[in-house]
Amino acid sequence: MKKVILFVTAALMAVSMSAQNGKQLYKKYFDRDGMETVHLSGFLLRTAGRLATVDMDGKDLSRFARSIKGMYVISAETPDARAALSADIRKIIRDGNLESLMEASSDGQKVMMYIDGKGDVVTELAIVTLGADDVTFVGFEGRMSRAELERWAEEETY
Repeated sequence: MKKVILFVTAALMAVSMSAQNGKQLYKKYFDRDGMETVHLSGFLLRTAGRLATVDMDGKDLSRFARSIKGMYVISAETPDARAALSADIRKIIRDGNLESLMEASSDGQKVMMYIDGKGDVVTELAIVTLGADDVTFVGFEGRMSRAELERWAEEETY
């Protein structure tokens, strides 16, 4: 019985941790030297998605914007900040249940997209950019369609 309780507790902790990556990083690095942080609430994103077409490279993302509960952007500006953020991102990727959606590399710059969720529902999308002069994490929380995100990722790689 103790093993079952321990297993369930560990599973619940893993689920709650993986669904909060962007929020945790944002809280950790908010208002720290060498970091730029931005948080957009779900209300703001849903309202923008209802009021206007959200255009990104000629694609209407308003439906996507309406499905987001929060967006977190963390960008490291100094070498120490880049090293710290990069280490935290690598730890999240290594330890989490994130599934790689897309990876690309060009001229020393890496762009990776990861998702977390169940079935066709994605609860987290993370876009990571690692370069010599910049490290950026963009995290989305919500209820997004896996098929829609996969189509978008495929279009972005070409």
